[in-house]
Amino acid sequence: WDFFVVTDREPPYPERRNIAAQIRRRFVEAGFWGDVFIQSEEIVQKRRTNTGFLTYQGRGRHMNEEAVSIWIRRAENDLKIGKDELGTEDPATDAVCFHMQQCVEKYLKAFLVFHGKEFPHSHDIALLVSLCPNIDPEFARLTEWGVDALTDYSVEEAKRAVELAEEVRGFVRKKLAQGGFALP
Repeated sequence: WDFFVVTDREPPYPERRNIAAQIRRRFVEAGFWGDVFIQSEEIVQKRRTNTGFLTYQGRGRHMNEEAVSIWIRRAENDLKIGKDELGTEDPATDAVCFHMQQCVEKYLKAFLVFHGKEFPHSHDIALLVSLCPNIDPEFARLTEWGVDALTDYSVEEAKRAVELAEEVRGFVRKKLAQGGFALP
């Protein structure tokens, strides 16, 4: 479900985010999941002839290609940094695991942005993963892969973190391509 809330004034973004989070919590307590979009009546009236905006608000679909590309570029940079560090003689495994966590997080955010889904300011992979099956049920598989546990620091665990990040990368890139996103 997607819920479009029209207000009498345009609340600042942090206030809209908090209100939406409170509404979503109440919905979850009632047994259903949904995204909440909050806009002022004035903004709605200004954008009422913009079918892209109405589609975004009505269906929860919005493809901001520039934002998706930025998330992907940042994720790729994290992947490169982590893999480069792992290839050194004495790798800083905590840094490798950190960058793999960041890579996964940014790919998940790219997917959510591609589908116009709001997400909280968070580095919690488990939380981000939990938002994705509402768009594509196959994302439930990511919890089985253990992508929320990319923080161990042995060389073996750092190698596993790279493997997991690459698996998530491939999975998300495939889903983005299936959705029509032109990958860089």
